[in-house]
Amino acid sequence: MRQLQQLKDEETSSPHDQSRRGAFMVMAAPFLVATMGFMAFGIDIAVITMTKTRMRNAVEAAALAAAQQIT
Repeated sequence: MRQLQQLKDEETSSPHDQSRRGAFMVMAAPFLVATMGFMAFGIDIAVITMTKTRMRNAVEAAALAAAQQIT
């Protein structure tokens, strides 16, 4: 049984397979860096949007307070 498994492994593996070892890590590393960059960009956009909303609310509150002082 062991010889049969060895024979099967020899038939399915080729010398080309040995040269491709580690190719996944070489391809995955840039994708991981790009993914982290996109995540950072998304977080930055969210923070900017939240700050913009808070500033708008503060301006509206100030305008309302000023209008109440005038009348």
